[in-house]
Amino acid sequence: MDFPDVCFVMLSSLIGAYLILRVVNASSVSRTPMCYLLGSLVVTIGTMGILLSTSYLFFTEPLHIRPIRLAMALMLTSGYYLASIRYTLQLSNEKDEQKLEQWKIWGAITGGISYAGLPIIYFHSVADLQNPFPGASADSIFLPYLLELVFVSVLGLVPSFFSDQKIREKDHLLAENQSNYDLVFQDQPNPAFLVNTAGQFLAMNTQAENLLSANKEKLLHQTFFSLLQQEEREIASHYFQIALDGSSTSWKMHVQSKHGSGYELDVTAIPVFDHQLVSAVLAIVKDVTEEKQRERLIEQYAYEDDLTGLPNRRSFLKHLQDVHQAAEAEGQSYALFFLDMDRFKHLNDSFGHSFGDKIIREFAARIQGCLSPQHLLFRLGGDEFTILIPDAAKEELEALARLIIQRMNRPFQADGIESYVTASIGIAIYPVDGTAPEQMMSRADASMYQAKGNGKNTFRFYSQEVHEAADWRMKLEGDLRRGIEEGQLVLHYQPKYNIMTNTVTSAEALVRWNHPVYGMIPPNQFIGVAEETGLIVPLERWVIRQACEDMAGICQEGLGLCHVAVNLSQVHFHQEDLVDYIQQACEETGFSPSGLEIEVTESTMMNNQEVVVSKLCSLRELGIQVSMDDFGTGYSSLSSLKTLPINCLKIDRSFIQDVLQDESSEAIVSLIISMAEHLNLNVIAEGVETEQQVELLRQLECREVQGYFYSKPLPLEQLIAFLQRSAGAHSLAALLKEEGHHEAHSVG
Repeated sequence: MDFPDVCFVMLSSLIGAYLILRVVNASSVSRTPMCYLLGSLVVTIGTMGILLSTSYLFFTEPLHIRPIRLAMALMLTSGYYLASIRYTLQLSNEKDEQKLEQWKIWGAITGGISYAGLPIIYFHSVADLQNPFPGASADSIFLPYLLELVFVSVLGLVPSFFSDQKIREKDHLLAENQSNYDLVFQDQPNPAFLVNTAGQFLAMNTQAENLLSANKEKLLHQTFFSLLQQEEREIASHYFQIALDGSSTSWKMHVQSKHGSGYELDVTAIPVFDHQLVSAVLAIVKDVTEEKQRERLIEQYAYEDDLTGLPNRRSFLKHLQDVHQAAEAEGQSYALFFLDMDRFKHLNDSFGHSFGDKIIREFAARIQGCLSPQHLLFRLGGDEFTILIPDAAKEELEALARLIIQRMNRPFQADGIESYVTASIGIAIYPVDGTAPEQMMSRADASMYQAKGNGKNTFRFYSQEVHEAADWRMKLEGDLRRGIEEGQLVLHYQPKYNIMTNTVTSAEALVRWNHPVYGMIPPNQFIGVAEETGLIVPLERWVIRQACEDMAGICQEGLGLCHVAVNLSQVHFHQEDLVDYIQQACEETGFSPSGLEIEVTESTMMNNQEVVVSKLCSLRELGIQVSMDDFGTGYSSLSSLKTLPINCLKIDRSFIQDVLQDESSEAIVSLIISMAEHLNLNVIAEGVETEQQVELLRQLECREVQGYFYSKPLPLEQLIAFLQRSAGAHSLAALLKEEGHHEAHSVG
């Protein structure tokens, strides 16, 4: 073989290889059936040229081209390359490594055998080769072509099988994607939109159409930004960009429709990827308008007083914290008013809660009418109110307090009843009176109690005096609890005297507190504390048991006194076991229930009348007597007196004090005595301090009296000594005068 021949073969091979690579590269781009066919034809021609040139160079004998064989070789070569190109391109698109290994093995086996047979069939097409199958017929020369046809056919089926599997997988994936699409989009219970990267609508479900009140054909290719106001558009743009960057996001927004109605929406934006690039955004929208309305309604209930419509205690605590922080940061002051309605409980109990509610609403309205817009009024509950006043001078605060008190001095009208409810006001100023919200509350509250203690219907600024009074009150509360537990309470007894027979008929048990540090504390300093803290119940139960025990001892000594009276507060009548406890106290002390008298104030008996009367009737069934204390100061009527389970009326001391100087007081006392006689009730005049009062009461036929003229309240030992001396005296009045008991004193 000459050098020029070698150069020709190599050049032909290079040209053929280049053409093969170009066709394959072009096929990888176009991937159309025509491209596959053209590529295989070109590669076949190139391969034929290479093999023919090789045959020409390597065979020394002249070549004799056999057209039929050569045509068969050309068709088999073309079939081989057609299958090879398809197979190669399909493998290049497969991402699953496991599948690649499987199909590479099949392709290598069939492709390698097919490719190895190509030179053989070409050489049989241009040269007389020895029969490869000795002893076979002459037609066996076509056997290589047949074998090549088999392997080329198998190689052609490999891409077909591979393609069928891919089609099945794609069909399954499409079905799965369609199912997911329906689930996420069409079957989504909430409105859903699909928008492109410019924000234009590509698709939307039925719920989205309903939300926008528009047909999707009108909205497609519009941007969702066009449906939003400027402020809403800026918010949506920010979160939309986050989705375009490839991250799911969500936000809340308020959308105002063209019809004026507003929507509260929760929006979730999910990026949709195509070849690792965001091609669209799926927006799922939840209409939370009703939910937000419910939340606002719940918040309104949580922070608003349902009776007056004012902010309630919860709101007050929040605003107090905010106002305090602002004043602290800006170096300003603020004032806190604590207001309490005077005598409200009495009215509420007397005329019912409906009446009381109307009074509270009117009370709140009067306060509101005194305030400026920057003043904040709250109802804490019951009859307590607070006012927050930012940065005001003390003179302005005083003027406001006076105005509120003045407005309350006018009568209240409710249910046709005219009543009077005044206000007691306590005032604390930040930072003079307190440096923390809790301090401000406690000191304004303490000032309000000081105002009540000074006669009510007034106001008090916080001061050292208020501080000391509040400290004293708090100390009393703690000490009283220990005093009850440790037996510091003692009983004094004030005798009741029959001025017609000059005999002691009974004694009233009055509690005293023998404080280990402060000595004997009168009841007017601790009974109020006991009532407010609930200690009045254990206190009064101790009084009942101790009085029964003391009086049982006096009876056994035969001193002529076997009757004792004890006072019960309204609080005690709400105790379910009241009757059982009194009965048990009598049994355990050996004191007869018929010797016990329960004194109940007129106001207590008329308030919660059903409950009180029920328990009084149960006590009467045990033989216990009942007296209406302080009669004439309450609201009982003649009809109620006729039905109440009482044995005695005690005329209030205020009438007795003025009975000699005031004809009206004398007339009232005379009327009470006459009325009690007609109702078969006993009468006792309390607060008797002079002999002239005794003489007038005797003329008015009042049989029993009680007061300092006859005796002050006596400890048990002194009461026993008094009874022993009076047992042999011919005149109890003379004995009392000799001992000086007739001197006037204030009742303790």
